[in-house]
Amino acid sequence: MNFDFSILMSVYRRDNPTWLRLALDSIYNQSFPPEEVVIVQDGFISHDLSTVINDFAFEKKNIISLIKPQNQGLGLALRDGLSYVSTKWVARMDADDISLPDRFEKQIKYLKRHLDVNLLGGQICEFENNPCKTISQRIVPIDKNSIAKFIKWRNPFNHMTVMMEVEAVKRAGSYCNIKGFEDYDLWNRMLATGCTFHNLADSLVMVRVGNEMYKRRGGIRYLQRYVELKSNSQKLGIINKKEALIADMIMFINIIIPAKIRALVYKEILRI
Repeated sequence: MNFDFSILMSVYRRDNPTWLRLALDSIYNQSFPPEEVVIVQDGFISHDLSTVINDFAFEKKNIISLIKPQNQGLGLALRDGLSYVSTKWVARMDADDISLPDRFEKQIKYLKRHLDVNLLGGQICEFENNPCKTISQRIVPIDKNSIAKFIKWRNPFNHMTVMMEVEAVKRAGSYCNIKGFEDYDLWNRMLATGCTFHNLADSLVMVRVGNEMYKRRGGIRYLQRYVELKSNSQKLGIINKKEALIADMIMFINIIIPAKIRALVYKEILRI
C-alpha cells in the first residue's frame, strides 16, 4: 500500500511570517518528509508572507501554492486545497505551529501496521512565546470507542495533528464552512460514513496559544455555529436530542462568561 503523503496548510493575511517560516522549517526537518506541500493563500496576504512561501518553493520544489483572490475562511480554503493533493494521505498543519521532528514517521509507522485506520491524530503541547516552554497539553482519547464517546461533547482530535486518507475525507463531503468548527464537523461526517479513527498517545505538534484564541471562542455568532454543528450531529445520529440540548446549554454558558474566565476554564479544566 502507498503511504506517500502531502501537507495541507492555509495561510491568510493575519498570519505571522516568522511563525510561518518556523512551521515550514518543522515540515522540512522531518525524519519522514512529505511528497508535497499544498499551501492555500486564502485571500490577499502580505509581501513578507509571500516571500516566505516563495523562498521555500524555490528551494524545495515540491510546494503547490494555490492563490485565492478573496478570503473564504478556513473550511473552504482547505476544501479547495484538498483537490490539489495528489497523494493517498494528507496531513494537516497550521501556519503558526511546529511539528516535532518525528511526527510523520510515527504516524506512517502506525498506519502501516493498522490498515483499517482512515484518520490518525495525536496529542499537542501548547506554548505562548517560547516553543521550548510548554504551558499546557490538550490530551484527546486514543482508541475508536473512546473517541466515539468523546465526540458527542468535545472535538476528539487536535486538527493540526491529523493525517487522513484523502478518499475518506472526500466520501464524507470534505471540509465545509462552519467557522470555528470546520474540523469537528468533518469528523462527525467521517464517523457517520464508517471511518475508523485513532489518536497516538505521543505529542506530535507544538501549538501556539494566546488570548486571541479564547476571545474567538465567545460571542453569539460562535454559539450559532455551534448549534448548527450539533444540529448536524443529531441528524447524523451521533447524538440524540437531549444530548444536543445539553451541549448547546453548556456552550451558551461558555460564550456569556468573560474572556478571562473562559481562558481560565480552558487552561485549568480542559487542559493538563
